[in-house]
Amino acid sequence: MITKHVLIIEDEAELRKLLARHLTSRGLSVLEAENGTTGLSTALDKQPDLVLLDLHMPEMSGYQVLKKLRSESAWGKTVPVIILTDTPMNSEHEREEIEPLHPLHYIIKAMADPEDVFQKIQSALLL
Repeated sequence: MITKHVLIIEDEAELRKLLARHLTSRGLSVLEAENGTTGLSTALDKQPDLVLLDLHMPEMSGYQVLKKLRSESAWGKTVPVIILTDTPMNSEHEREEIEPLHPLHYIIKAMADPEDVFQKIQSALLL
């Protein structure tokens, strides 16, 4: 079986570590980044099979990371991205910004637990 690699770009250390432990226990290889700048660099360098991305982070927002991934890299144009954020997509403006970047899922942190996140990743990676 080929191990799938997931990059978690999340500035909340406790949540990032919790997700990393949960995904690792399910057989995934996990990379971690604590902000958007490090996350983008890691993503482009390591080219994981999927990116789990927070939107509100220091240095570079998740939106900026996703926009750069989609525009600056052949790999980045197609890599599956799941957004994991505190903020519901309430406005039409937010939808117009995010939807053209084709995230697979938009998960609200308060409404999901690590197993929910794993299920979405499992489905995306056809595990």
